[in-house]
Amino acid sequence: MVALTAPLLACMLAAAQSAPDPKPPAEFPKTWNSWVLTSVVSGNYDLNISGNLTHNFGQVISVSGDGNWSCRTQQSELLKPADKVPGDFCEYSAHNRSHRSDTRQAAQGGSCTTSALDGALPKLAFPKAVLDKFMFLGVDKVNQKMCNHWTALGVSPGVDIDFWASVNDSFPCEISQRRSLTGGNWDITTWAFDGFNTVIPHDTIEECMSLKCGAKPLKCAAKENVTDEQLGGALGWVCDPQNLDCTPIQPGGDHYQPNTLTDHCNWAFEAFYSQGKGSCDFGGVAELTRGSSIGNPVPSMSQKGHSIFELDLACTSATPIFEVLV
Repeated sequence: MVALTAPLLACMLAAAQSAPDPKPPAEFPKTWNSWVLTSVVSGNYDLNISGNLTHNFGQVISVSGDGNWSCRTQQSELLKPADKVPGDFCEYSAHNRSHRSDTRQAAQGGSCTTSALDGALPKLAFPKAVLDKFMFLGVDKVNQKMCNHWTALGVSPGVDIDFWASVNDSFPCEISQRRSLTGGNWDITTWAFDGFNTVIPHDTIEECMSLKCGAKPLKCAAKENVTDEQLGGALGWVCDPQNLDCTPIQPGGDHYQPNTLTDHCNWAFEAFYSQGKGSCDFGGVAELTRGSSIGNPVPSMSQKGHSIFELDLACTSATPIFEVLV
């Protein structure tokens, strides 16, 4: 063991003090997948300085640079939980964007549109004006990771940004935007990344592909070759009032027709599963399968693109990340 003499210790301390601060990554990986929680706290400097949580939205975001597509799945408005779980898939070509919005309960339909889009899947990067303003503040523990912390003050009038990226691999941990608005109002929008990875899981790719225009979406339905007795038992459990309101498949209900045990089970299994209450199994009589195909895309008017970091993390345009925000 080498003894730390005073001169040696002084040299080590000097070297540590002279080490340059880490620089924030200029852009995201080309391909990535992560659970993302988007939250907004709003308030007023005079009336409500602590603010109120006004938006709390979670979803899995997948971006495939090689496949030239992006996808949102497992979306949930955590402030107002709903039984519908939307998802969408955006496919990019030189001059076109194909965008489908769907819900698990809308396996028979959904909506599919195409609109003009200049360029391919955009690179997710901070504008140079923001990078030049970032100052290193230290290391914090964020979302179970040790993350470098930078802040950029005044990226535009009244707008500041904080950015955390993992120490080991520079993957994003969290991004926070603070805005001072008119009338003493303010808001803070935070995008928290949990489980950020550069590999998209196979089951997530499968779910994303099922959201393509013309694809058959995944839905929870009865297996083939199960008996009526098995189906009846499963349906009785699902339709217990404590589990699910099955009024829609009762006589006169919106989903009473077709009046078959299998169709009623399919509705009940999907309705229960889409609420996130359990797996698609129901005693071994149900499974995730493909529903009816979505028809040809419906042309829509071209619209201005938006950054992937809008509140709902919708399909990206060719605009670099944060150009819209700042």
